Parts: sequence; C-alpha cells; structure tokens
Amino acid sequence: MTSGGKGAASVGDKRPMGARATLHGIGRWVTAMLTSLYFVGGAIISRTGAAAWLVGRLNRRMGFIRSVFFCYAFDEAAIRSYGPAARVRWIKWTPVPIGVLRQGRYRGLVLAAPISEADIARPENAKDFAGLIGRLKKIARLLDVDVVNLAGRLPGILFRDGERFFADPRPATVSVILRALDRLSDRYGILSPPPTILLGGAGFIGEALERRLNERGQRCVVIDPKTGGGIIPPDLRGQPALLVDLSPRDTISGYLDQLWPGLIVLKETFPPPTVEIRAALAAKSIDVFHLSGVEGRIVPALPAPYDIAVPCCAVHDMEGSLEPRLVKL
Repeated sequence: MTSGGKGAASVGDKRPMGARATLHGIGRWVTAMLTSLYFVGGAIISRTGAAAWLVGRLNRRMGFIRSVFFCYAFDEAAIRSYGPAARVRWIKWTPVPIGVLRQGRYRGLVLAAPISEADIARPENAKDFAGLIGRLKKIARLLDVDVVNLAGRLPGILFRDGERFFADPRPATVSVILRALDRLSDRYGILSPPPTILLGGAGFIGEALERRLNERGQRCVVIDPKTGGGIIPPDLRGQPALLVDLSPRDTISGYLDQLWPGLIVLKETFPPPTVEIRAALAAKSIDVFHLSGVEGRIVPALPAPYDIAVPCCAVHDMEGSLEPRLVKL
C-alpha cells in the first residue's frame, strides 16, 4: 500500500521514489557490467582452451559431461543482453559457457555466442563462421564429449555442406514432434490420424518429418513459400487437422486467410508467434501451441518458452524421456 502524493514511498521502504529509481538503475548497470565481464572472461578462457582441457581430463575419468549444446542469440535485441556493443564485437564468434543441461541420464554443457541468424546468413561472415565451428570442435575434443548438438539453422547448414562432426537432430526432433501431434489429437478428441500440414516443410527437419508421417499412413501436405508451395488444398479446409509450423517467426501471417476455425497449430521453431499473429489466430478460433522441447532442465534456464524444457535439438539421450513439453500460447 502506498500513500498519495508526488515522491511517495511504500510503507516497507521509506526512501523517496527518486532514490529507489536511482538504486534500481545502478543495480541494472552493475548487473549488465557483470554479465559483460563474464562473457569477456569466458571468451578468453574459451579461446585458450585451458579450462576445457582441464575439465576434459576430469571428464575422461568421471564421465560427468556427455554433450555440448551450442545455441545463439536469435536477433539484435538478444545480442544486446551480452553487453556493450564494443565488447560484443570482440566476443561475437566465440562460444562461451552459459549453463548446464540435464536430459535423460546425462548432463551436458551449454555454450552460446552473440550472433544472430542474419549474421550466419551473411556471406561476408563465412570466415568468422568457419572459425566458430572450428572452436566448437576444439572444445568438444578437449572436453572428450560423445555428442555435440547445435541449435537453430546450424545443423541444416552444416549437413548440407557435408559436415558430419556434429549430431544429427532429426531423429530426436521428429520423434518428439510426432509424440506432440499424438498428444494434441488425444486432447482434442481426434480419433483417427488427422491430416497434417507442414508449413516450412521443405527444410531440414520438414523433409524428415514428412517421411515419418507418410510411413504412418497419415496424410501430409507440405506448404513452403521457398519452393512455391503456398496453397492449402481446398478439400482440407474445415476438417479437423494439425498444422506444424517449422517456418521463421512471421511466415504463418501470409496464410491466415487460408486457415479455419478448429485448426490446431503446433509451432516448433523459435521464437513463438508474435502477439499480433496469436491474436489473429485466436480471432479465428485456432489454438496455438509451442513445442518447448522434452523433459529435462537447463540451469540457468533459457528464455521462455525454453525455461521448462530441454530443446529438441539438445537431446543427447534417445533412451531417456522424450515426452514433449507443450505450451499453449
């Protein structure tokens, strides 16, 4: 409870509001500085390899780390959380430890770098990108881990180029998506396997998912603007169906006029749909779920919706639980 008037303070804090705001600002500055210094220090350690060598010696004896999982900032807003621009430029292509994951029976080390998908796609960054991949290989060898997982578009890019050092995320990701589709069918009382639309289905994960759906005898329709497929078959409209969104964030907005009430959307990629897209889907009575990953934990937690799960691309124990973690948006 607060008293009225300009500059009022709460009952539990007698300091003027201006003083509290100043302290809050100082706290945020200190937090930002500590975060920035951590990433700079982590980058220095990562580049020397000394810490990875020492941990690897212990890991060979004790086996407490099975995998390395590398993720990256999605956009410029996320990159700014790494610190001031000058420091970010210095550590930009260097993987830094940010946490530990537990999935199934094993633990893994989580690494990250302040790069975006736009950075990865720029041809002028090819040398820096190759350096990043080389550093990841070096760290993995020094740590003596069994599995090296990559987030986002990286597996598709590297596998297309013939790179096989890193783990293939398709078996785990496709298995989890299929389980998620089954859970949604049960939740909505859909008795027979419903038709499934794959938005962005001509990509790395989409092609593997299409094969598995066909093997199950389930009708599968691939819609991908990159290949010119942009029309949902008219005979599907109005039927109980599932749409798996494997595309970039806003792609589904170009298909809103083709969607119908009762359709169920499962978003597999990050980030989730924008507030505006979710509102447009809700206005058409379309429920949207985000597949956050599988049972497991990352400490410290990744940003929502990955704060409740281990991402599918980070799975390192196929014999562990692959129960999907779904978030209704």
